[in-house]
Amino acid sequence: DAAPVPVEAARKLQKQEDRMVMRGELSPLRGAMSDSPLAGGGAFVGSVRDADILNLKRKLVAAEKARKEAEQRVVQEVRAAQAQVAAITRQAAAAGKAHADALRDAQLEAESQISRVKQDASNAITALMQENTRLKSVWNGPGIQFPMPPVLGPGGRRGTSVD
Repeated sequence: DAAPVPVEAARKLQKQEDRMVMRGELSPLRGAMSDSPLAGGGAFVGSVRDADILNLKRKLVAAEKARKEAEQRVVQEVRAAQAQVAAITRQAAAAGKAHADALRDAQLEAESQISRVKQDASNAITALMQENTRLKSVWNGPGIQFPMPPVLGPGGRRGTSVD
């Protein structure tokens, strides 16, 4: 009842099934055991088809292996990049902490120096005031009288006292 399938139609169907297998739309075994009347039932077409399917399966396995290896390489590269980012982040945090510590130490040292300078200035002023008092008492002692400075009048001008 069924007319024999032309060889060209069988090859066309085979190419279409092969493309579907390559795209993952059809299982390689399902394509090989197709019940389609166009699949061709002749011994010649079947043996060519089996060889092509076997070749395609080998290519598919090789492509899948290459894809998995590439995926593993990419995952390793991403992990290495993440490790580098983490290391750089740790270094930056450590450097920031070191700078903050150095700044705090410098600030404490500066405050300490300011405190020492203030104390030294206060001691020097006290010593000068005591020396001034001592000198005044020596100079204004019995027998030596130093004239008093002139009295300043209004506006800071020297004036005459009108007593």
